[in-house]
Amino acid sequence: MRLGILGLPQGGKSTLFEILVAGAPARAPGARKDQVGVVRVPDARVDRLSAMYSPKKTTYATLEVVDSQAMGQGSAAGKSGDLFASVRNADALVLVVRGFDDPAVPHPRTTIDPARDLADLKAEIVLNDLAIVETRLERIGKQKRLAVKGQDLSREEAVLARCKEALDREQALREIEFDKDDVKALSGFQLLSRLPLLVVYNTGSGQAFTAPAPRRARHRERRAAVRRRARGGAASRRRARAVPRGLRNLGRRPRAAGALGVPPAGSHLVPHRG
Repeated sequence: MRLGILGLPQGGKSTLFEILVAGAPARAPGARKDQVGVVRVPDARVDRLSAMYSPKKTTYATLEVVDSQAMGQGSAAGKSGDLFASVRNADALVLVVRGFDDPAVPHPRTTIDPARDLADLKAEIVLNDLAIVETRLERIGKQKRLAVKGQDLSREEAVLARCKEALDREQALREIEFDKDDVKALSGFQLLSRLPLLVVYNTGSGQAFTAPAPRRARHRERRAAVRRRARGGAASRRRARAVPRGLRNLGRRPRAAGALGVPPAGSHLVPHRG
């Protein structure tokens, strides 16, 4: 099983990874390289069977954990520019949401608002899926106009249209029921909002905390910006290839890396359906 961890900077995402993966090196401030670790899952049933039959080797189930780069840091490094590239093939997602307040570890958005951060993280995932669906629907439309023989895209177009309708409402695809044929049609798109989701609220030691009520991202301008960024990724990469290499870095301003902060101990795990 592969588990992808996502979250904002300074939220405790990498700390959770280090807790799960014993001996994992500390993540450098502002690092954009994904970390992958393997965790052996203890199981008393396996221990009992091993004691009964004394096999030459006892193999436990393992969990592969991916600590992706923090969301909100711009495009991922590399040619693909896909922020979610490392978790596309995950079996489930974990969203780490900051719930602690510490002046020594400033929040990238100044204030502590778990409901806002969770809504924005979910919106980022949903709108990224929407960009993928819309791009494919546009290509299907072109193929239909060309009347390519031997291609029946009606089933795929219908299920993608359902997905687009839900995603336009910022509804995660895990809330939509699909039959076996629909699942098969969607299998190649690696849509993240279809994956099971676990929300981890990272709180301070001894801090009273109540999981906030679900909230949708309230800022229409931000949702539009996320959508443009997701859809414009491929177009931007095409334009970049047309620009001479020596001119690509002009106008870019270096960004100072934020200070490395280790969040206080304590977290709340909330399985999420929305």
